[in-house]
Amino acid sequence: MAGQWTQPGNSVSIVDKNFKTMSKIKIMDFESILMNNPSLMKILEDGIVTEDEIIGQAQKVTALAEQLEQNCTEEQLKLIREFIAEMNALYVAYNYNELLSLK
Repeated sequence: MAGQWTQPGNSVSIVDKNFKTMSKIKIMDFESILMNNPSLMKILEDGIVTEDEIIGQAQKVTALAEQLEQNCTEEQLKLIREFIAEMNALYVAYNYNELLSLK
């Protein structure tokens, strides 16, 4: 399937096919990571995402980024930045494809 266009709405099945492989890598066991994340559980508990929750989460992310910069070598930071960029590219591609299926 590499190099081929995917039909809108197919990104779920594509990611599902790779999920088993991805979840075997501890840092990519997103289901476990997210389901055990108090911040996410607090945000989702009432089914409403408020501006204050977004601001609070942005502050937590900023504080963690500052900790990473203080505690990691430049080589480690480069790898972290690359991982974050590629994860965001996957997230955007996945969601963009799903949005196209709604047309």
